Amino acid sequence: MSNLNQNAQNWLNLISFAEGTWRPDQGGRQYNIMFGGGRFDDLSRHPDRVVDGGRYRSAAAGAYQFMPGTWRGIMGGAMSPERQDRAAYL
Repeated sequence: MSNLNQNAQNWLNLISFAEGTWRPDQGGRQYNIMFGGGRFDDLSRHPDRVVDGGRYRSAAAGAYQFMPGTWRGIMGGAMSPERQDRAAYL
């Protein structure tokens, strides 16, 4: 968890919940979830993998479901929990 204040943490929890990546039974925000619920192991970069969910296709990934281009534009590089939190709070 990052060093943001409690109010910021609450907002990030809300965003994660809305994106479907909040899992209280697994410690809260999950930083390695792709669109559709699959997981990725390599947090050194955005997975940039399109997932076909049947009705929708998306390459969104991480606790806040960043699209590859958005991630490159805001932060780029590693998708560590701290960097995802900081990018979501920008």
